[in-house]
Amino acid sequence: MAATESAERTEDEAILHRLGYAQVLYREMGGFSNFAISFTIISILAGCLTSYYLAFNNGGPVAITWGWLLVGAFCILVAMAMGEIASAMPTAGALYFWASKLGGPAWGWFTGWFNLVGEIAVTASIQYGSAIFTTALLNLWFPGLGNETGTIFVVFTVIAALQLGLNLLNINVLALLNTVSAWWHMAGVAVIVLVLAVVPETHQSPAFVFGETINNSGFSDTAFWFVFGIGLLMSQYTITGFDASAHMSEETRSASRTAALGMVMAVVASVVFGFILLVAVTFAVPDVPGVIDAGGDAVIYIWTVALGETWTQFLLLIAVIAQLFCGTASVTASSRMMFAFSRDQAVPFSNVWRKVASNRAPVNAVTAICVLSWALMLPTLVNGVLGYAVGTSIAVIGLYIAFGLPIILRIKAGDSFEAGAWSLGNRYKWISTISVVWIGLVCILFLMPLSPAGVPFSAEFDWEAMNYAPLTVGGALILFGGWYLISARHWFTGPVPEGGSLAELQSIEDQLAVEAAGTTTSTTAAAGAATTAGAVAVAEKADEKDAAAEKDTEKDTAAEKADEKDTAAEKDEAGTKTDEKADATDADTTDTKAAESADTGTAVEPLTTDEPTVEAKAEAKPAADVEPVAPTAADTGTAEATPTAVDPGVRAALKDELKDELKAELKEELKAELLAELTAKATTNGRAKRTTKPRTSAAATPKTEAAAATTPPTTPPTTPPTTSETAPEAAPTAPKRRTTRKAAPKTDGEAGAAPEAEPEADTPAK
Repeated sequence: MAATESAERTEDEAILHRLGYAQVLYREMGGFSNFAISFTIISILAGCLTSYYLAFNNGGPVAITWGWLLVGAFCILVAMAMGEIASAMPTAGALYFWASKLGGPAWGWFTGWFNLVGEIAVTASIQYGSAIFTTALLNLWFPGLGNETGTIFVVFTVIAALQLGLNLLNINVLALLNTVSAWWHMAGVAVIVLVLAVVPETHQSPAFVFGETINNSGFSDTAFWFVFGIGLLMSQYTITGFDASAHMSEETRSASRTAALGMVMAVVASVVFGFILLVAVTFAVPDVPGVIDAGGDAVIYIWTVALGETWTQFLLLIAVIAQLFCGTASVTASSRMMFAFSRDQAVPFSNVWRKVASNRAPVNAVTAICVLSWALMLPTLVNGVLGYAVGTSIAVIGLYIAFGLPIILRIKAGDSFEAGAWSLGNRYKWISTISVVWIGLVCILFLMPLSPAGVPFSAEFDWEAMNYAPLTVGGALILFGGWYLISARHWFTGPVPEGGSLAELQSIEDQLAVEAAGTTTSTTAAAGAATTAGAVAVAEKADEKDAAAEKDTEKDTAAEKADEKDTAAEKDEAGTKTDEKADATDADTTDTKAAESADTGTAVEPLTTDEPTVEAKAEAKPAADVEPVAPTAADTGTAEATPTAVDPGVRAALKDELKDELKAELKEELKAELLAELTAKATTNGRAKRTTKPRTSAAATPKTEAAAATTPPTTPPTTPPTTSETAPEAAPTAPKRRTTRKAAPKTDGEAGAAPEAEPEADTPAK
């Protein structure tokens, strides 16, 4: 399971990098959690219950039951059209990112601002609706508390503050809350339906539930279809906010498929469970006049009269907890949208809103969403019912305009659209087209006056009855449109990549990892496990490495001096005896190196006579003048990076360090053998002794066919048949060069070959 999740994260991060963003949010949500956040924001226990009166007054039970199914069917199509685009571009920016990529900066600008305004409005409406229910529950627990608009607003303020605090927590906590919320909603609906079916003494007839019409809008009955359309606001407002699954893409595993399915399945599940809930509540209606007079408390009135206070408290508790879950999830999704929009510099003071805390939560964006949604409900202090209705209208219009614009661009893109893991195929043509038509219809409906008193310039006009949605939406269009024409079109270019290369994106992620842990996180290549180390520990490790290198240099110098003495002493020996001894030593050395090469996974480089020997180099210069050269980054084939507490490349540097340490250990083992080899390879009277090449693995560089044909092996083969043969004799003299160590070339799959000695050549006696 862990390996699967790691692979999913790697694939998701690769997609995100391709889209130009670093993985700065924790990707901890699974498929059910992604579904749960959209299902929670739709929240049939919030939207259906708090706005029930809107449909009951404007259309009656017909608008509640059949209107719900009608709206639900079209919303499923909208979710499918959006899901296809979300699968292709799974980013937190979602709607505006899609519009920018498909249509250009101007499309992205307007989509983003309508999306942001809609997110703020829907969050405000959810929080205020939950405040109405919470205040009703508190009045049952503490009689005399009051149910005035002022009291509701105070409760609303407390709820907003609570949800602000919850959204400052880790995404794991929020994912758990959403998972619990999804099950709470489904179980809660089952309990409420069961209670409403069993406890009331009387129920309405099926003819009432599925055929009764009510027109309490003030408009004439001849305009009933218009009134019925206004009543659809309850259903349309409830089934919204499902774009949350797309906004959480950067925190979801397998987002290319999961985000799309999360949106679609959240709508489908909400339509099914919502229909069952609404039918049960409508069957329990005690009397029509009482429900109409109750206004925004219509459901509370139905439960109190039909069930009594005890059962009402129980059902209200279920609904209030669900609504708190809903508001918390809405703040989460809205803050991610604002974070992403700010990341591309579209929001004033973008650097503030895009900031993430050590737990990777966009804390400033969360705070801004809560404050702005609270401010949007200030008009409810004057008229609670109308203020709430206006808030819902703004939410529906703003969000659905933002939903529609990318779908229009998807239709325009046609077959050039690059689909993701979840695609509609050719079905996108009719699904997307119907979705756009439906969105246009509901946006026009919800800009209409809610009563004759709200019709401008009429004799009955009253400012308190006016639908302010046209003013707010129109004002937003003028503000953001003017802003774009005057200024933003000169600097807003749509999504801004966070890095020009993969290395830069990885650097951002490493820096955040360091800041989140408070210490440097180093990756151990041998164990494959991530460990956290402080900056001091990293520095000490580097010092130890330098000290080890100095010790190696001193040992090399001593070994070279010993070589010179041994060489001078052995020049008096007979050439034939020296050759035989050298051949035997070479054979042993070759076998030892071949065994070590097999153990360490490195290949031994074949010796050639084109290069001067170590002995010749040592004799070319007095021992005091020999300047041993310590291995460098170029010698070992690694890139050295100075690790610091905040160095984004420290991880790679420490990985290279581990390789260097492994090479140093191998080098120490080979030094003893090298000393014996150099001692044996002495020359006499200027005659070059015959040298042999060590046998190598198949990965080593092969000899030429000519060399193999002219020079037979000097020792019987004791290693696998893949080893090389002996090399030709060395040249009689060799140029004088400084002593250096040559690193063996890397081969495929090798971490790096160990350094080895070069062949020697005779030099004149001093």
